[in-house]
Amino acid sequence: MSSSIEESRMRLLRSALLVMLAGSAVFATSLLTLGQVPHSRLLGPALLGTLSGIALLHLRQRQPQQTLSLLACGGWGIATLMGCLTEGVRTPILLAYPMIVIFTGWLLGAAWAKGFALASALALAGMAGAEMLGWLRPLAPIPAVSLMLAQCLILALAATLTLNLLRVFQERMDEALRLGRLAEQNLATVRTRELELQRLVESMPSLICQFDAELRCVLANPHFTRFFGLSAEELPGRPLESIFGSTAFEEQRAPLLRALAGESLRSQARFGIGEGPAEHVFEVALVPRQLEGHSDGGYALLHDVTERERSAERLRQLVSQDALTGIGNRTHLMDRLGLALKRSARRPQCFALMMLDLDGFKQINDAHGHERGDQLLQKVARTLADTLRADDTVARLGGDEFVLLVETLHGVEDATLVAAKVVQSIAALSSTEAPISASLGVALHPQQGAVAEELIRRADAALYRAKAAGRNQWRMAE
Repeated sequence: MSSSIEESRMRLLRSALLVMLAGSAVFATSLLTLGQVPHSRLLGPALLGTLSGIALLHLRQRQPQQTLSLLACGGWGIATLMGCLTEGVRTPILLAYPMIVIFTGWLLGAAWAKGFALASALALAGMAGAEMLGWLRPLAPIPAVSLMLAQCLILALAATLTLNLLRVFQERMDEALRLGRLAEQNLATVRTRELELQRLVESMPSLICQFDAELRCVLANPHFTRFFGLSAEELPGRPLESIFGSTAFEEQRAPLLRALAGESLRSQARFGIGEGPAEHVFEVALVPRQLEGHSDGGYALLHDVTERERSAERLRQLVSQDALTGIGNRTHLMDRLGLALKRSARRPQCFALMMLDLDGFKQINDAHGHERGDQLLQKVARTLADTLRADDTVARLGGDEFVLLVETLHGVEDATLVAAKVVQSIAALSSTEAPISASLGVALHPQQGAVAEELIRRADAALYRAKAAGRNQWRMAE
């Protein structure tokens, strides 16, 4: 209840109590002016005045509900007592019964009204029966003036309470209307914001869906439905597994379960059906849906980063790829060599680093031009890649210098076989117009080096020994 209505109840009770107090005094005075008046007749106004005074004092504690309960019970008791002591059912103060029923029902509730109505009916029936049996002997009829004053007191009290109740009712109605208008405004604001949010979600390029605790789709935005080739009617209640596909769903199962546990997190997913290419890369943001302290589902926001990933991959290729031959460059070699050393640290294995230099390339370049020389370098790169396994690495450091990283060897014997095969494959490219061969230096890990710099240095030294020995051959590092 608002403070204004509470204040109105305080005013209502205060004015009613003042009317009761003043009316009791006037009624008692009128009875005393009649001369010899039975004390029982004076008891009523005296008790009403006392009750009014006690209620006024109690009301100062600003507890209208308790004050009203005290007033209702005390007033009903006084009326009943006076009926038994004076005129029985003809006692004027008994007119307060219906007032008590009406106003307690309005202010205290239906249970109070029912209780007072039943108690009043029983009291009236008891007084009437007692008079018929001769147990209750009414006093002489009250004089007309006193009766008129008593009835005026009751009328004044009824008018005061009624007018104040109407005022409270009007204030309640005004408050209800104000709250109703405020609720309508709030509802309109909520609807407006809901529409704005819906437009925002629908216009976002991300794929958005809400899922429940059973990992079933609840709703989704148009981008989500279009990408997965589904209609809006097909989505509600559909398992995410059937939307994402089994492979992508299994990859996302752990993050989804963590979101259901109340954790917000990001992950990456690869899937794609419907409009786009066979595979898209998505950044996935998972947000739990909290309701009364626990998560009953969540929201998935999928942002397509396929082009960004492709651009990053192209950039990585540009950084690590030799522009002329298409094989790896120094950056690519060092990256692969570092990985090989890490794998070997976890699980010891033998691998070979081979430095290769073309014999006679400068003469070919000078005699036939740089274009012919570039074509020869490209042919050498393809030959080396075809000679080695797919898991091995071929890189060009610059000019006519190449490096081979041959992994998973059983020992020196395997390395010598590969070295001989490489030298033979390059010699096979030689022609009368462009005689070409290769010198090769080999360093084995871990026998001849445990770190990248040492392997490169020792393989390079072995390469120069091969050139010094007559070229078109290979040498193992010492």
